Order: sequence, then C-alpha cells, then structure tokens
Amino acid sequence: MNARQVVIAGAGPAGLMAAISAAQAGFAVTLLEYLPSVGRKLLASGAGKCNFTNMLSAESMAERFAPEQRRFVRPALLNFPPEAVREFFLEHGVKYKLVDDFYCFPVSEKASDILDVLVDKARFLQVKIICNSPVTELTVKNRRIVQVFSGQAVYDCDYFIAAGGGPGFPRLGGHGSLDKILTRCGVSCVPRTPALCGLKSNACWVQSLAGIVLEKITLTLDKKNITCGTLLFTGDGISGPAALDMAGRVAKLLAAGNEKVLLAIDFLTQYSPEELEQILTQSRQHNGKRLLHNVFNSFLPQALLHNITEYLHIADTPLNQLSRSAIRNFLAMLKSAPLEVTATDSWNKAMASTGGVDRSQLKAKTMQSKELMNLYCAGEMVDVDGPCGGYNIQWALSSGYLAGSLQ
Repeated sequence: MNARQVVIAGAGPAGLMAAISAAQAGFAVTLLEYLPSVGRKLLASGAGKCNFTNMLSAESMAERFAPEQRRFVRPALLNFPPEAVREFFLEHGVKYKLVDDFYCFPVSEKASDILDVLVDKARFLQVKIICNSPVTELTVKNRRIVQVFSGQAVYDCDYFIAAGGGPGFPRLGGHGSLDKILTRCGVSCVPRTPALCGLKSNACWVQSLAGIVLEKITLTLDKKNITCGTLLFTGDGISGPAALDMAGRVAKLLAAGNEKVLLAIDFLTQYSPEELEQILTQSRQHNGKRLLHNVFNSFLPQALLHNITEYLHIADTPLNQLSRSAIRNFLAMLKSAPLEVTATDSWNKAMASTGGVDRSQLKAKTMQSKELMNLYCAGEMVDVDGPCGGYNIQWALSSGYLAGSLQ
C-alpha cells in the first residue's frame, strides 16, 4: 500500500520540521521551496549566529507572546517545547551555548549548523526537497486540497502543509504569495504588516540622537502591550529589541487607519518618580545653580537629557528657578516620555510579519484548518509573531512539528 502523500510549501525551519515530523509518522513527503536553496532567512537569523530558542519553559514562553496570541501558541509550544528543541539539536551533534544565561546559540555561532541538521534529517527520512518551486495554485474539491501546482509540475496530495512565511526580507524568501493562493481557496487570511523592525517618529526630542543606546528601558503601548529591553535611537525613530518587539502591534494599528500611535518610554525603570524627585531635591539643596541635564548625566546620556530639557523649554533654567510644574513635566518625561510613531521600517528591514492565516480558523491543538480539512499551517504562515530572543524560531519548529504530525 502506497504511503499517503504530504506536500509542504516552504523550506524554512517550520517547513523542514513539518517534513521531518510527517516523514517520521510514515508519510511520503515532498517539500517545495520558492528560492534556489532552503532556509535562507534562518541562515541570516541572529546576524548569522541563529538564536534558535531560549531557556524558558513552554508555558513561560507562551506568556511572552502578544496577549491575543498566547492561548493559541501554547499547545504547539507544549507539544515540542524549548527543552525538546535543545535536545533535538544536541542529539544531532549541535551543542549550544547561552548568551546572558538565557539565549541559545550554536557553540559554533553558525546558523548553518542548525539548518544542516534539519536538512540532513529530512533527507535521511527520504523527504523530497525541490527548490525553485513556488506553489502557484491549489485544486480544492469537497473542502480538500487534492492537487498542488508549482510551475509546470503537479503534485497529488492527501495533506498540504502551508509553511511559506511572510513578506519580510524578500531577498531571503519572504514573499507572502501563498496568502493570496489560500485566500482564493476560501482560507481566511489577515492582511500582513511588518514586525520585528524599527519604528519611525517625527518627535522633535528624538532628532539628533542617532546611535545612542539605552540598555534597559520599558516601552508601553497599553496595559497589555509592554516590552522591556535595549533601545537604539536611529535619528528618525527607534530600534533595538524593545522597539522590535512592539513593532507588530504598532504596525497593525497604523494599518487600521491610525495616523500616529503613541508609545511611552520609561528611561529609568529602576527608579520610581518619588526617588527621582528626591534626587532632584537633594541636588538643588547642594547646588541650586546646576542645570537639570547635569544632575542626571550619570543616569542617562547627556544628549538625551539636553533634548528633553530643550523640548520642555527648561534647558538653561537652574534647579533653584524651576517651578513645580516644570519639575513634574521633567520627571514625567523620564518615566513616561511620549513618542508618536508614524510608520515602521519597510518590508526590506522587517525580520518578521504580523498577519497570515487567521488563528481563529485553525485548531490550536493540531494546526489544522477549520475551512479546508487537509490543510495544516505552521510558522510565520500563521498570524503569530513573537518577540526577539529565539521565540519565532522556536514557534516555527514547534508549530511545524505539530502540523507535521497531521493529527
């Protein structure tokens, strides 16, 4: 009896892991890749070093995704958790090292080691990997995908796994073309927006700050969307992990018609407003002629402090001449500086995307479509985007593993 045929679109980490999982379950697997070679975006991840997971448990990792995504990502993460991913690569000869006692990288610092394991394992399991083969059309009968077209080639299939990714970094394989094909087949897809990218702002106080890095800040969009980490000023906005993690949420609001999205930056997360006010009071008692940006220059870069005081029109006002309202406004800027974001970086700089197959139309426990009976989805194909730090590759591997089990 011939094995049932599985066709997978997309040979990134999600597609490769789905192929491995399906082949281990006894299916005959064909893996179609749009580009001339597999895993190009994976090879570029982490500046080529590949932060493939981290040391969180599956439950804790799920809590780091956007609030509306947590319940959906949890089953896949529990099915193939971070510890299982680490063990999988160890068993196949890739040792890992920890950065900051948390982020997992191959000891070699080569993303190619991660990709080689996935490709070699798939080939060992007799997965047919065919490059330069974008999916161009699907034939659907009785709510099932029965044929997959790729150029002149036609593949009969019992199951189809969509792992084609999003439109970020087009030169590395991000085209998002599979969204349109699935939509024509009746699959609900959420419009794509950039994620894991820089944010643009016209706020006058961020101008001239290009290159300044703050190691620990808190960035707030609303009560549910708060990120912490390193912030980089770019001259026309912000970047760095804290901004990248927020980009997907901001992009969706901008796409919904908001001309500007307001963020708040806490520059001194380790101090309360009361503690900062006490520092000011003591400094004024000691030397009332000091300027504000000289009081806090051991806490924050001088250029940032100068821009803030210029923005508040108190740059040249000594401490002993500041009004109560001026002090309140200054402390408010340190703890909750308003930043109006007007745009995100382009797709060419977006490391991921929001949007894709609607989560509500997938069964979280299997990654199976509710609309087409033999369609399964994985990785960035789904409307899921995690923060920086190994979350997105872990999601790709976990969701690929679950989808490939074809439960």
